[in-house]
Formats: sequence, structure tokens, C-alpha cells
Amino acid sequence: MNNEKSNVAQLHEAIGPRRPHQQGRNPQIVKRRIRRAIMLIAVFAVGLVFLGIQLFTTNAQIRSMNHSIDREQTTLQKRQREHRKLQKRDQRLQNQDYVKALAHSKYDYGKKGETNYHFVKK
Repeated sequence: MNNEKSNVAQLHEAIGPRRPHQQGRNPQIVKRRIRRAIMLIAVFAVGLVFLGIQLFTTNAQIRSMNHSIDREQTTLQKRQREHRKLQKRDQRLQNQDYVKALAHSKYDYGKKGETNYHFVKK
């Protein structure tokens, strides 16, 4: 073989001998990498804080809505009970005998010729 060196080998020799990779050999590059790392960490930290705040406010809104739903369900149940009572009362008021007894006992109403007596307990 020929001992002549290729063009690439000649260029390498002209630049200088090969050095093993040294970490931190250029301080400007190291500073740039540190700044980039700090910026990435800061961006992720701000993102996490934002997501945490969103999670907290959403959770508070959900709790508030659940409390409101519970209050409204209680009110609805109370109104449904009142409605059933009124329906029963309406059905009783359709009965003429009940209306007569109610008028007689509550309002002291009587037919012509009837005498109402009130007894006082001692």
C-alpha cells in the first residue's frame, strides 16, 4: 500500500491532534447549557403551578356545585311532601261530609235550628 495520506487525514493533521472529549472545555457553551436548563426548569415549574391552580379552583367549584345540588334536592323533597299533603287535603275537601264536619268543628257552623254547645274543661 501506498503511505500517502488522504486529503481528509491531511486536513486533520493541519487542524491539530485529536483530543479526547473534555466536558466543560468551553466555558461559554457550559454557561449557555446551564441557562437553557434553568429556562426549561422555570417553564415547567410555571406550567405546573398554573395546572395546580387550575386543579384547585376546579375542585372548589365542583364542591360548591355539589353542595348547591344537595340543598336543592332537600328543598325539592320538602316541596314534594307539601304537594302530597295538599293533594290529600284537596281530595278530602271534595267529600261533602268532611267539609260539613270541618265547618262545624273549626268555624262553629251549624244548620238552621242547630245549637252548638261548647264545653269548658276545668
